[in-house]
Amino acid sequence: MAFWIIVALVSCTLHSKIRASMVGVLRAFFVRPILIGVFFLIAYYGCVVLLLAQIGIWAPSQSKLTFLWLGTAGFLGLYSLVEVSENPEHLSKSAQEIFQITIVLEFFINLYRMPIFAELIFVPLSVFLGTLIAVARLDKAHRSVDRLLTGFAFCIGFALLAYAAWRTVKNPAVIIHLETLRSFILPVIYSLFLLPFVWAGAIYIAYQSIFIRLNFVARDETLHPYIKRQLVFGLRGNIRHLRAWFQSARYGTLASKEEIVDSARTLRESICTL
Repeated sequence: MAFWIIVALVSCTLHSKIRASMVGVLRAFFVRPILIGVFFLIAYYGCVVLLLAQIGIWAPSQSKLTFLWLGTAGFLGLYSLVEVSENPEHLSKSAQEIFQITIVLEFFINLYRMPIFAELIFVPLSVFLGTLIAVARLDKAHRSVDRLLTGFAFCIGFALLAYAAWRTVKNPAVIIHLETLRSFILPVIYSLFLLPFVWAGAIYIAYQSIFIRLNFVARDETLHPYIKRQLVFGLRGNIRHLRAWFQSARYGTLASKEEIVDSARTLRESICTL
């Protein structure tokens, strides 16, 4: 992967237009909200690693695995925060994608390595196939192409799993080694710890998206702190109820604390009748 990344970066820097676009991408990445999210993700997993080290699960030899997981599944979870904040049902989809990456890490990076010439072919092939699938999913007319490419990707994944299983049967002692067991269990533990982080981040983003639009429901800014307290303690982090309250309240103008309480009561009563 490092080899092909270097090749891609060098190729991009040779073209002036692509070079300018790369600067824009870097600027987009180093915006404050993204940097804050990255900081909290790293700090959160720093605490997780300290906890696992205290109970003997994590060891310094697992540092490479930890950084690799953070750079793949960890950042995938971070960038799914907005999607989950808009639709909480997407949390299960994000969890599925994260655990899929975890399986790849366990079987192919931590336990078995393909010959270097095979990996030099496999990495760009995987990237190219993933790009084709992403493009095919942009248009419903290409659904048949999407199914074909997804099936091909599944066959490749199944073949790699079969290869790992064959190597394990051939030499079962390798999975009994302590370091190997750690390599198996750590990505799973990391993924489990990522789910509450994603959920908490999604709740924060959902509340912030409502708080910055409170002028639509109450023009008197002195009422905004009271509305925030009611939403935080009354809805208790329920993203679906939060968005339902805003949809019902934004068409009116809340002018008193009593009207704010009534709007929340009406929402609870409508939910109870469903």
